Amino acid sequence: MNGEIKTISKTEWAICRELALELAENNSASTRNKLRRYLYSLLKKYPDNIDVMASLADIYVHNRSAIKLLQKAYETAQKNNDFKNMTFISDSLASRYLAIQDFSQAYYWYDLLAENLKNYHDQEIYDHLTLTRELLNITAGTIYEKANL
Repeated sequence: MNGEIKTISKTEWAICRELALELAENNSASTRNKLRRYLYSLLKKYPDNIDVMASLADIYVHNRSAIKLLQKAYETAQKNNDFKNMTFISDSLASRYLAIQDFSQAYYWYDLLAENLKNYHDQEIYDHLTLTRELLNITAGTIYEKANL
């Protein structure tokens, strides 16, 4: 990779936005599939575009499929020192791992998120991270206490 990511045209993003709004309104499988197919066509055209990878991951219902795309997007962001996307993607990955109760990976990505926030600060994500860490510590403590009874 030469470090430069091809930019998607405004027209292409407008189509994507239109399909996403349609999906938000009706949440139908056919609309989700239309958006997924369109995003895959963009991914073929722009294989290293982080926004396309992350957008595609966002519409996946199944976490494992989304995680694969998000990890690729994170690696691409990392190669390009794209701290903003590294922050958002590590937050998404931590949440996805938490959803499937893979706590070691969730902790890993939350730790990376904390590091990423040093380079790109987003107060809303920082607040979410702080609250989530508190909840995870409470949950882990409760599980530990129950295991030692």
